[in-house]
This record gives sequence, structure tokens and C-alpha cells, in this order.
Amino acid sequence: MYKIFKELVNSTKRRLTIARERSYMIGEYSIILPPKHRLDSYQVDYKNYDKKLPIVASLIGEKYKVMTVIDIGANVGDTAVALRGACSFPIICVEGNPNYLPYLKKNLASIPGNFRIIPKYIVPESASQIFNVITVNGTGHITRDKSLSFLHSKKGQTDDVVPITTYRAVIKENSDLPPTRLVKIDTDGFDFQIILSSVNQMAIDLPVIFFEFDPTFSPKNDLHEALKAVDALIEVGYIHYVIYDNFGNFMFSFSNNIEDRFRDLYSFLEQSRSNGGGVSYLDVCCFSEQDQDIFSGLVTGETN
Repeated sequence: MYKIFKELVNSTKRRLTIARERSYMIGEYSIILPPKHRLDSYQVDYKNYDKKLPIVASLIGEKYKVMTVIDIGANVGDTAVALRGACSFPIICVEGNPNYLPYLKKNLASIPGNFRIIPKYIVPESASQIFNVITVNGTGHITRDKSLSFLHSKKGQTDDVVPITTYRAVIKENSDLPPTRLVKIDTDGFDFQIILSSVNQMAIDLPVIFFEFDPTFSPKNDLHEALKAVDALIEVGYIHYVIYDNFGNFMFSFSNNIEDRFRDLYSFLEQSRSNGGGVSYLDVCCFSEQDQDIFSGLVTGETN
């Protein structure tokens, strides 16, 4: 009975905590989390949650002494701050959600190093839809409607149009920075479309790409958008893959039969959603042949 009572008390304390704005330490840096943002509670429950990207960045930095990182879907700056603890390179933070932008700017203001904030959403270059932005539990969910070509932000009672850009434009507008060697994509809905429309630009530098593999948000009339994105990556030279579950735990790596493996993963996620169990989504880190050494180093670190 005492154990049940204690769990109830702890659960109540946690709900009260996340209901308000609060500070949270990421490494040696303190950031402010907005109400209902659940990064801190997730990292208490899941020790590897959002912990892998800094490891990847550190390995890349050992090879490339000068480089740029692009954080697409920068949220409140938690990833950028974690990355700063692992590397000193310029970080371009792309975030269009008006709920998060004030926190992103405030959180990065006191962090050392070169940060550039782009207050826009990255969308496909051929965007031909309305994209509705809905903020829930620290993540910006984007829904799609088959019409026009701009985004709406649903914040309280407002319905404001927010600015958009493309990956190509981000690269062009920041051409004074060193080559991009790491791209993180976490947009809760547009990871695959961003990859499909940007892959030729990415092929110029072939940065390591860390993205969310979640077919949930793909349109019902295009259920294989996730697989198309993977095929596009393979075509331009991404042949090494490391897979994590949505809690940040290493699952496995592979460099062959890539299409078949992703089709199996796609089916696994579909069955998890339909039947229960499994995980909600996956994180994928992919490498071209030029970074096979970084891939091998990451896998060695995960398996030893």
C-alpha cells in the first residue's frame, strides 16, 4: 500500500512540475522549459532519451576540425545546447513554432559559441498544402490540408501565418559558414518530405543525417513516403545506417539490404500502432561511404 501511495505522490508532483515553466540542466548549461514540455520527465524515465546526437557530433568533430551543424526542428534549443557540450562548431537552429521561439532565443543567449536562429519552418520546395501547426507536450505536430502553400500556427485562439523556407535556402543564406557535416531533422511530420526535396543539396557535402523515422504523419494516400525517402538517400550515397528506438536505445546497424531492412522496420511500426506494443517511432543516423569510419566508431561504442 505504501508503495502505491508513494507512486501516486510522485506522479502528482511530476504533473504539477511540468505544468509550469522551469529550469533544467543539460550538461553544464541551464535552459528554461515551457509548461507541459516533457523533456525532463522523459529523461528521468528513459536514460538515453535525446542523448545520442551529441555522441555522434563528437565523433564527427574528431574527423572534421571545421564544420557546421544544422538543427531542423530546434524546439526550445535543448538539442543545440546538448550539442554545444560536445562540440564548438557553428549551429544553425531552424524553428518556426511561435510557442518555442522565445525559449529558443532565451536558452541560447547565454550559451557560448556561434548559434544562428532561423525563425521559420523548413518545408519541401514544391509545397502545395496548408500546414497546421499544433503544439502538444513539447513537440510541434504538423497536420496537412490539401490546398494552398503556407503554414498556420494554432496557438490559443490565434491562427497566424508563420514564415517558411527550404533547406537549399538555409544553405545559401549561410554560405559564409564551413561545410555542413551534421544535419538533425525532427519536425514531427515533414522529415521525409524534407529529405525527398533536399537530398540533392545534401549530396553536395553528404553530411551525417540524424532523423526521425515515423510514418505516422505520412498522408493516407502516400503511406510509403518514408520508404521513398530512404530510397532517395541510398541513391545519393547513404549506405550505412544506425537505428535507435524512440527512447534512444541502440537497436542495430546495417550496410546492406537497406531497402528490405527499412521495409521490415516500417511493417514493425505499423503493427505496433495497430496491435500495441513495440515502440512509436525510430531514430535513424545515416552515413555515406566517406564517413564509414565515423559509422564504425559509433557502432563500436554502442556494442562494446
